[in-house]
Formats: sequence, structure tokens, C-alpha cells
Amino acid sequence: MIRNKLPEQVDRNTYGIFHKRDSYIVLNITGEDEALASKMRKGAHIHTWLGKESTTEKTAVAALRSVELNKLLQDRGVLHREEEGEESVLFSSHFQDGFQVKEGGTENAFRNYKNSPITTSHISRYEVPRLYCVQWESIGNRTSNGVNIIVVEPYFESLSQYESYI
Repeated sequence: MIRNKLPEQVDRNTYGIFHKRDSYIVLNITGEDEALASKMRKGAHIHTWLGKESTTEKTAVAALRSVELNKLLQDRGVLHREEEGEESVLFSSHFQDGFQVKEGGTENAFRNYKNSPITTSHISRYEVPRLYCVQWESIGNRTSNGVNIIVVEPYFESLSQYESYI
């Protein structure tokens, strides 16, 4: 399961239980009685399972971590993308008693900046982010050598397509 931008091992008692708002990485290594090195020669399957209500961020982290896991396995794994409701037969075969999908999931660790200003509580007073609007001073029909720089609020609504910003 992906929680706080990192994969987290789930309890063995909850194997096969997925939540709609989460993304999961499922690793299956074939062969039961052999040593790990021998199993790896036979193959590993890395499934990235994406719940229908999983955020883009969780989906991206799961995909990235799946590739990293495959690198740790020396690129011997086969990567599979599984979407809720469209799981492959191979994925389903990894769960002897089947799997189930439940409502809910973990909270998203990513901040949503869509309608909120940039907060500075985590930044020292010397690193406060500022947004400056740059305007050329004009006199009549000609532009002078002067430039106006105005501090604007760091909101999306403060931006204009006709201005330049720093």
C-alpha cells in the first residue's frame, strides 16, 4: 500500500484486501520450496494495483516504486498494471481465496494547492516565497527605462496573462 508517498507493508492477515482510494504494489515470486536466487531465475511479477478512487499522486508513486523494486530485483521482474475492476487472471491467481475491494483508503500525503495560498510556516523568515509582478513604465506612446515591480499575493487569481512574474 502507498502511504505518505512510500510503500508500506500490509499485515499478512489483510492480503487480498484492497481499498478503492489506495494504490498497491503486489510482488509474487514463483516457486515455493526453492532458494530466493533460484526463484528469481524463474521470475517475479510486480503488479501495481490502482483503486478507482486512488489519486494521481498515489498512482504515480506506486508506478515509480514498482520500477524501483524491479531495479532491486536486477530487472528480472515483469511489471503489470492492474486497475480496479479490470484485474488480470494472473493477478487474481496470486490470491488463493480471491481478493476483495473495500471502500475508503488512506489519506493523501500530498498537499493540495489548488485554491490555497502558499504557506510559509515550514520556511524560515529568510526564505519566504514571494511573487513579483513586473511592469514597464510607459509615458505617452513610448516606454521609458523604468520598471515597476509589485508584490502580489501568491494566489492563482492574482495572475494575469498580460503580465510577467518573478
